[in-house]
Amino acid sequence: LEPPFCCMTLQPTLADETLAFISQNTATGIVVTDAAGKIEWVNAGFEHLTGYSAAEAVGRKPGDFLQGPETSPATRATMRRAIAAGEKFEVEILNYHKAGHSYWVRIQAQPKRDAQGKLTGFTAIQVNITRQIETEQRLRENAQALQLTLDASHIAVWRLNLKSGAMDWDARMFDLVGLARAASLPSLRQLMQVVHSDDREWLQQQISDLRGGAPHGQGEIRLLLPNHELRYVE
Repeated sequence: LEPPFCCMTLQPTLADETLAFISQNTATGIVVTDAAGKIEWVNAGFEHLTGYSAAEAVGRKPGDFLQGPETSPATRATMRRAIAAGEKFEVEILNYHKAGHSYWVRIQAQPKRDAQGKLTGFTAIQVNITRQIETEQRLRENAQALQLTLDASHIAVWRLNLKSGAMDWDARMFDLVGLARAASLPSLRQLMQVVHSDDREWLQQQISDLRGGAPHGQGEIRLLLPNHELRYVE
């Protein structure tokens, strides 16, 4: 008699397919370490991100060969404390490629524990955020340069959200209109109160045109300050 079956075909599960995808994904670095923080396994993404092969990385602690002179000591200390305590952590850190150049990564690490709850290691996901960090740095530098220009030229700035109506004034704007810097955000109503009555309609029309899609508005108005001083502004 033949047995009820002669062979069995094992179909890959969704978990197996997901793990295979992650293992070969070169956009995200995956690192698996033991409880001491030494690397046991890395994926192709880690190799692409760092320039180090799996053979070069296994058995070493990531910080021993990925961190460098400009890596934040505070961030390194945060990671060390979390690893020593067996806790998850998420940091943004400056690492160094095997070729010598630096890059920024966001690391999300989760502890691994056995059935008894004993720490067996960590699994960490590393995402390259260099472009994001550089963009943020450029924006900060541009904002600082703009502020220096405004300070040097004595220009006051106010911003109006055309949809919500919310306003924001810089410090020089408060000085220009002669109002104290209130704890609450300034409003269009406050601005209109110091605009000369003969100029309010023109300013309201400019704002209305901007809401309607006009590219910009420009002109001269008069401000009548609380101390009755008259100022001409453009």
